[in-house]
Amino acid sequence: MLFDIKGLCDDFMSYLEKNNIDLKDEQTGLFGLQKNYDFMLNYTNQIAKTL
Repeated sequence: MLFDIKGLCDDFMSYLEKNNIDLKDEQTGLFGLQKNYDFMLNYTNQIAKTL
C-alpha cells in the first residue's frame, strides 16, 4: 500500500481545523497550526523510515 506522507498530514490538519482541535505542548502551551504541521510531518517521516 502506497501513501503520500504530505497528503496524510494535510488531511489530518484539515481534520484538526474542521473540529477545532488544538495540539498542545506540555511545556510551552499550544503548538499553533504551522508547528502542528511541521511536527506531524517530521514525526510521520521518522515512522516511515523506521518501518
